[in-house]
Amino acid sequence: MLPPVGLHAIYEGQARFIQLDFLNRARSEPLTCEEWRADGYLSGIYVEAFESFLKLTETEWPESLFDPIVPLFLLVCDLSINPTRGMPLDIENFEHLIHDVDVGIRFAEMCFTIKSKPHLKAAITDLSKDEYIDVSEQLTEQRGYDHPLAALTVVKEWVEAHPSVAALMEEHRTFDFELENLPIRVFLSHYISMCIDKLENPQFFCWPSAYLAGQAGGFDTKAIWLRHLSLFSDHAEKDGVYPRKWPNRSETSVKTTFDRFYGSMALYELTEQWILGDGPFDCDFSWMSDSYNQDTFRNWANDSFKAAYGVNLGDFEIIDPPD
Repeated sequence: MLPPVGLHAIYEGQARFIQLDFLNRARSEPLTCEEWRADGYLSGIYVEAFESFLKLTETEWPESLFDPIVPLFLLVCDLSINPTRGMPLDIENFEHLIHDVDVGIRFAEMCFTIKSKPHLKAAITDLSKDEYIDVSEQLTEQRGYDHPLAALTVVKEWVEAHPSVAALMEEHRTFDFELENLPIRVFLSHYISMCIDKLENPQFFCWPSAYLAGQAGGFDTKAIWLRHLSLFSDHAEKDGVYPRKWPNRSETSVKTTFDRFYGSMALYELTEQWILGDGPFDCDFSWMSDSYNQDTFRNWANDSFKAAYGVNLGDFEIIDPPD
């Protein structure tokens, strides 16, 4: 059987309800769900997952976003989009793998748990770490899933057990990465950093809107938020991708990593064209800059390609396919 909703709807639902919760907490007079709906915020794919959640758990639409059913929905989203088997925990039962990792199936299974344990609908009121741990245990244990903190603990242990991982996290701290497999090093180190912070304060990553709007949590909300912004940034007034300023990281290291990261992206794209595409190489990287110059970017992409393979893009001969 296919689950009623999938990854796209769950991501959009999670993002929309976190957004509305933040906006509600920032208002002097919070809006009701019906008022948000009248303003167009609760329609289409942005509400598909929540409506499925309500149907599967046999719950009526809440009047307010402050109803405990909303943070419970966000916890189900958090658990659904963060499977544990395969990464970081081993796959123990391959026949059970789809059940373990498919986001839509995980979402539905935890909704069924809530249906069988209706007391959970009122269990989250403080948005606390203890509530996250306790309700997560009840949601996962009954359906045969790992508790989320079990996976986060394993990731933290990587740093303690493997010197190479500890060295990688030092690169992440300074943003001064070794060139070999640089995109993988960047992504993996950021993932590990997020897991370590989430192990300490999982409630922030599940209900960030409350803490960003001022709820006391006993931890440095701003510091965690800044550590996990997007690696690089766009610009509100112009096209392109740009380095982001980071606390405690030199602008030189950030700019160097930025250049090398996107140089690797160009290398990957050109390699794919070489293997799978026909005709000349397409060096259109206009999405990267508002001051795009085709010759400049072609030379830049060619330098990355030549460094990896020892040949220039212009060295290739286009051969017509046989009749």
